[in-house]
Amino acid sequence: MRGLLLLTACLSPPVLAVDLLDVYRLARQNDTHTAVARAHCRAVQERVPQARAGLVPDSVIGVGWTRNGGASKGKYAETGQPQ
Repeated sequence: MRGLLLLTACLSPPVLAVDLLDVYRLARQNDTHTAVARAHCRAVQERVPQARAGLVPDSVIGVGWTRNGGASKGKYAETGQPQ
């Protein structure tokens, strides 16, 4: 009888020591309903900054430059009168 018990103990895979808190954490991490609820909560919380962004004034800065002094080759080239 002892030999059978010893043989069974030696051939069985090692047992991991898991306490109740580890089981709870694993269950919470892998629960799909909890993950969906967390994602929904984050999406709702993100709506607030997006809604406020429409109320903030928008500022646009632009710079332009044109050169106006080159030779003209049109109807009014030298005389200023149509040719």
